[in-house]
Amino acid sequence: MVNIGKTIDYITIPAILINDKKEIIYSNNSFKELFNVEDDEFINNKHINDNYFKENIENSDILDYINDNLEDSNDKYITFKNDKLNKRIEINIIPIKNDDIIYMVLFENISKITDTLYLYEQIFDNTNMGIIILLQNTSNEFIIKDINPTACDMFNSDRLKIINTNYTNYIHSDVKLYDIILKINEDGVKRDIKKIQCDDKWFNINLIKVETGEIILIIDDITKQIKILEKLEKSDKYKTEFLSNMSHEIRSPINSIIGFSELLKDVKNDESKVNKYIEIIQNSSESLIKIVNDILDFSKIEEGKLEINKTNFDINKILENLYLINKNKNKNKNIELKINIPKNTNNILNDSFRLEQIINNLVNNSMKFTKSGYIEIGYKKQEFDILFYVKDTGVGISDDDQSKIFNRYIQAKQSNLESKIIGHGLGLSISKELVKLMGGEIWVKSELDKGSTFFFTLPNHKRINNIKIPNKKIVSYDTDFTDKTILIVEDIDFNIKLLESYLEDTNATLIIATDGNDALLKYNDYKNKLSLILMDIQLPEMNGNDVTKIIRTIDKDTPIIAQTAYAMKGDYENLMSYGFNDIINKPIKKDDLLKIVSKYIDFKK
Repeated sequence: MVNIGKTIDYITIPAILINDKKEIIYSNNSFKELFNVEDDEFINNKHINDNYFKENIENSDILDYINDNLEDSNDKYITFKNDKLNKRIEINIIPIKNDDIIYMVLFENISKITDTLYLYEQIFDNTNMGIIILLQNTSNEFIIKDINPTACDMFNSDRLKIINTNYTNYIHSDVKLYDIILKINEDGVKRDIKKIQCDDKWFNINLIKVETGEIILIIDDITKQIKILEKLEKSDKYKTEFLSNMSHEIRSPINSIIGFSELLKDVKNDESKVNKYIEIIQNSSESLIKIVNDILDFSKIEEGKLEINKTNFDINKILENLYLINKNKNKNKNIELKINIPKNTNNILNDSFRLEQIINNLVNNSMKFTKSGYIEIGYKKQEFDILFYVKDTGVGISDDDQSKIFNRYIQAKQSNLESKIIGHGLGLSISKELVKLMGGEIWVKSELDKGSTFFFTLPNHKRINNIKIPNKKIVSYDTDFTDKTILIVEDIDFNIKLLESYLEDTNATLIIATDGNDALLKYNDYKNKLSLILMDIQLPEMNGNDVTKIIRTIDKDTPIIAQTAYAMKGDYENLMSYGFNDIINKPIKKDDLLKIVSKYIDFKK
């Protein structure tokens, strides 16, 4: 026994000897260190499940089991309590035949191995990559030896059901995956498969053969990326078509404006032709402005910067005004324009400007696709909202196109009439976004060759009494600006000539500045005489906002009117913060210019 004891002294693994009475008869130094024992006599004759040993063990019942089953206690594990190293000990028992039966009990610290295995288990179970471990059986089938939860989700499979089954029962790809796995199994060379389709999903798969013979599939689900890419490609296609169409739409009115302007030179003495050509030029100009405004609105919507400015207004007045405007614009004698509104006044709190824009877009859309019959605009009050509609007897919209017409960049192919119809495909998309921003919904009901009805709702918010309805209307205005001096700040020669022409009959003295620095110099020269400033925003050297801001540091009184091609309804407050008194939008009409100048110029001065 002494020789056996000497033997375990040389073993680096903690070890003890136990006799047939289950008493500890010898222990090596490693065991003493493991259980923090200094006195040899303390250990002798104790049992392995003595309280001294058990009090430091997390799962101490294992020691009871080992003590009672020395012949059958291999591969048992104990874990130490409150140990910084979190020691995990594997216990193995070797019977030794001597004069009496002696058991050698080995306590191997497998903490590092266990920690590594635990780490691998955590990675296996929690990674967002799918992992499948395959092993070839005697029938040359590749059986799923293990699969992690992510892969189970990818292939809609239950782990318990899929283990030990052929992988082909669950993975159906658009490539011959079996042939690739077979080659890897033969040559052990790693392979990567990009964009493999399995049913309705897309994956990138890395295949690796390890030394133990298993083939590991590491799977990355790229379905979302593929769908996003498809949407982007489709969107790019629509945008390209849209830009091509937009180029045509912009060139069409410009071509009319330039062409009929040239023709005016040759028909000076034919009054009927002159009036006809002027009307065409005016209509083309309005179409061009509509296209530009739609592009600006669309840009604002794309950037999330379009704002809704709510005021109290009478719905009846808005629709009656739209009815009269569109009735006068309607040149098709085969189309009757109708209006259907309640007799009672109905006030709501919302954006009247955007409501007009939505209905105008819908009416213009109906006019494009209606040869004969009627177009009707109207509304009715409901319990919680107002239901507006525009109804026509046009060519109608197919069921498939009804789900697309509100999408950006898309125009419905409604009939063979389209080849002769102008339309840039933004009106309905803008209307949808405006209705949404105003708190409502929009939809269409239509039947081919019978017509369409566009519906939209707006919340029926009650009138707030302390909000005043703005009244910008000037009933009459004075256009005699004798003894008045107006500073025009404008860098485009054509625009300067246009403003001079508008103001030439007013007898005003006009001072011209062509950039920001020139504007400050001219202001300084004429500041005691100036009655009003017309300030362009986009200027060389220094923009109109900064020029106005500087002038306002020394002059709070001289009216300054911003003239800009970029100001939209939501930009009004931002521009006014620089010190402007008002804004006039380009293209500027003569009547609008005279009204705003007459409103702000000081006739008493």
